[in-house]
Amino acid sequence: MLTFVESRRGFSLLLRGYTFKREKALSTKVIWRCSLYEKLKCTARCHTYLNSVIKEIG
Repeated sequence: MLTFVESRRGFSLLLRGYTFKREKALSTKVIWRCSLYEKLKCTARCHTYLNSVIKEIG
């Protein structure tokens, strides 16, 4: 289940206990990157289409 969380820096995606930051938006498809990418080099990504997960990586 997708949950969107609003913060001072915009929206984040909460999925299975992990948070993702929006990396790229292509019309109705959004690519999300793990929020710990810079700090811990987390390589997890998530692709959503119309608020549904279509692909999980990592």
